[in-house]
Amino acid sequence: MAPMNSSTPEQLASRVERFLKLPSELPWIEFKENSNTSGPEIAKYVSALGNSATLHDEPAGYLVWGISDDRRIVGTTFDHHTAKGKGNEDLLPWLRHSINPTPDLHFDDVTIDGKKITLLRIPAAQLMPYTFDGKRFIRDGSYTKDLLNSPDKERNLWKKLSQFDAENQLVADNVDPANIDDYLSIEAFFSNRPEVPRVSGQPLVETLKQHGAVTYSHELGWCIPAWSALMYANNIADFVPLHNLAPRVWQFTSSTRTDLKREWTFNEGYVLSFPKVMELIETIQPGGESIDPSGRRVITPALPGIAFREVYANALMHQNLEDTGKFITVEVFADHIDVTNPGQPLVDPQRFIDAASTTRNPTLGEALRQAHFVEQRGSGWDKIVSALEKHHFPPALIRTNGSTTVTLSAFRPYSMMSQTERIQAVYQHACLRLLENQPVNNTSVRARFGLKDSQASQVSRLLKATTEAGLIKPYDPAAGPKTLRYIPFWAD
Repeated sequence: MAPMNSSTPEQLASRVERFLKLPSELPWIEFKENSNTSGPEIAKYVSALGNSATLHDEPAGYLVWGISDDRRIVGTTFDHHTAKGKGNEDLLPWLRHSINPTPDLHFDDVTIDGKKITLLRIPAAQLMPYTFDGKRFIRDGSYTKDLLNSPDKERNLWKKLSQFDAENQLVADNVDPANIDDYLSIEAFFSNRPEVPRVSGQPLVETLKQHGAVTYSHELGWCIPAWSALMYANNIADFVPLHNLAPRVWQFTSSTRTDLKREWTFNEGYVLSFPKVMELIETIQPGGESIDPSGRRVITPALPGIAFREVYANALMHQNLEDTGKFITVEVFADHIDVTNPGQPLVDPQRFIDAASTTRNPTLGEALRQAHFVEQRGSGWDKIVSALEKHHFPPALIRTNGSTTVTLSAFRPYSMMSQTERIQAVYQHACLRLLENQPVNNTSVRARFGLKDSQASQVSRLLKATTEAGLIKPYDPAAGPKTLRYIPFWAD
């Protein structure tokens, strides 16, 4: 696997060769012959080239010593190890603390035709423009200018910065297109895509590029973005920036995390691992047939498969890829399943059912839709609630604390549900019925829980408790008890 930003001599030489073929005066790269560039001058270049790289959709800007203006390799005596920033301070640490935000600068030396070339790599600005000495710089042709004097470029730069997203960050570079199938499963890419002709060789790479699964840059050659690796990887762990993002399933013997029975890690991309996770959960989920201590066979309704499928697919689509150190987990306990993804939800959990589809990973979401794992129509929670109601299961519960966890409980009758579960079930029932243009009343709530007509008084008390909790309200407060209907608190 090609690591990100590899810097072997061969790769550096290939990078320089690509640079030599570029048109003149590109704003994200500067060639210099001499070695007497001062520290402050280099700092201005860092700000200007890093900002210009963002503006022109390049992963990095470059300051290159040893190449003439007419693109000839002439070599350089510039030595970044001994160069100074300001005063007697070494150049690299001085640059890092003189520029805000601190850039991850990297110097490389490579010898070509017996002549030394030095490259300074400046990562493209991501969250805000690079600033030096209180000023933001930009390149305009062969000139370095104060960004304030170029209002159109400043406006476009901020627009680009606001579009920064982790799912499109590159996780492998310098990939040999002839070996692309070492990294990505071509079968996974073409599955569920009957409209895309199956090709091989160079047409395959161009097809992958057309659909964004690979990209090409002058600096890094052929690259793989994060979303593509997550979807189609033969092994997610091979991509260093993603090595800990493979979904994991943990099975516990009780209702707590104290007794871990087994664990699984699904290192294949989501297209290949999704059906395997579904098959595993169907096998180990709580419910189904079991034997009680007396030896009697006990059959408990199994969790509706569609409910878990939608919760798991949502976790894949809505995870926060920038929240490093966390990963998607499925925890199977004796009486419930927890599905957790990194990141706070983008909408209020109380509005999951009626909210339009919103995700921080739109490209990954579209790929999941093309694989038929999600619909991106905001209907996932409708299906979850509908499936649980149909079989009288406890409602799905949501909690957030930096991550988002959805709990799906094993079957329990109404009498064994907590008051919190009952109230949340009524609220979700009201949201779903409103979307279906159906009334919510004592009768519909009894049907939701599988209760008898004789239990109407219990349901009346539950409706009152849900109203007092502020989750539902009467549609017509003046209506009599027998005709009283309810709507969610947010409905008009």
